[in-house]
Amino acid sequence: MLFEPTLSPADFFNQSWILTFGGAPAESRRLTMFLLFDALHRYLQTLLESPMDENNHRAIRMAVAVDEARPLLDAKHDGLSKMVCLHRSHGLTVFMASQSPDDYAGQSDDYMEQIGLPICFKTNVTSTAVLNNMFKAKPNFSALEAGICLTVIENSTRKVQAF
Repeated sequence: MLFEPTLSPADFFNQSWILTFGGAPAESRRLTMFLLFDALHRYLQTLLESPMDENNHRAIRMAVAVDEARPLLDAKHDGLSKMVCLHRSHGLTVFMASQSPDDYAGQSDDYMEQIGLPICFKTNVTSTAVLNNMFKAKPNFSALEAGICLTVIENSTRKVQAF
């Protein structure tokens, strides 16, 4: 499929895909993600901007979710930066989950500035600089109860019962 695709980019990206890598080597995982991100970037460049409603909320066309984002963040691939920073206007939303907020620290692109809806559940990390910058405060993240997260709503840090 890599060299003789059977689907057009529109047909491919208009389907739902779940990629799992199991015991695949790290290089295979990275190569797959890099090729996918580059293809997605090229496809999104061909689209008009996603429509907006009367309240200036942009329609979401596509969502990309990355669980255990640390290896992807460590790779610092330009394709991830393009997805996070350039394609919101095309209706792309990106979800990244990680066990540690430190995984987002030290990125050449500051992904934290691009996060529209940060969510943080209880964490015992000692280095909370990334979280403090994201939440513009110094809340006690280790004191959160099960099912309670912190988020930012209207520039204010708020507790939300998630489950």
